[in-house]
Amino acid sequence: MPTFHQILTLARVPNIPTVWSNILMAWTLAGGTGWPGLPAALIGGTLLYAGGCTLNDACDARWDRAHKPERLIPTGAMTERAVWTLGLMEMGCGLLLMILANPRTWFLPLGLAVAILAYDYRHKETPWSVIVMGACRALLVLAAAGAAGAWLDVRVLTAAAVVWCYIIGLSLLARRESRPGGGLLRVLRPQWSVGRWVEEMLAAIPLVDAALLFAKGTGQACLACVVAGTGGAQGMALICLLLWPLCRLLQQKYAAT
Repeated sequence: MPTFHQILTLARVPNIPTVWSNILMAWTLAGGTGWPGLPAALIGGTLLYAGGCTLNDACDARWDRAHKPERLIPTGAMTERAVWTLGLMEMGCGLLLMILANPRTWFLPLGLAVAILAYDYRHKETPWSVIVMGACRALLVLAAAGAAGAWLDVRVLTAAAVVWCYIIGLSLLARRESRPGGGLLRVLRPQWSVGRWVEEMLAAIPLVDAALLFAKGTGQACLACVVAGTGGAQGMALICLLLWPLCRLLQQKYAAT
């Protein structure tokens, strides 16, 4: 049985708060209120992300043995079979929960799951995989909005497009993460490697979501109202802002990529 630490390592736990912020942003822009749709979307989206990251390690086992021997499968801490089993269980449970959040939009979480699996299976073989990676996050936004019942809202579609473009840029940068920073990156932060920039941009995803909420929404900036599901965009943006330092904190203990 994998340990809790191993499960969190495979799930790239520093990035989990960015999943929450994507879902909170989408839910709010779609006008979602109340329970249990939001918890189902949050837990389901978290498990889909964790399962996708876990299966990524399973698919990359051969490559990791040659290039990242510190990961769990190359070190022998976990077997490929155990990682496959864990990842598929997480994906299955996550998909079920997101569908249950709103069965009428079942095709959105299903599309998200398919995109995640497609990325995991082929991302080492094609340069176009960055587009699929961006699509995974955009579909997460749409699936969360679908759980709230209004995924075709223009604000949701705009937010999904912004997130898609941000993740594509981040993914292109991540392909150079083992190199020193250059060009504009070196001017901005001479001491940072590309890998450090990738970590910072990952942690900043909640800031992107907060900016979208501040730009596109209205409502009370009240934490109690947010918990009750009636806080509006400004209140939810505050929650997203709080998730940024949480990402940074978790990066100190777990790898984000």
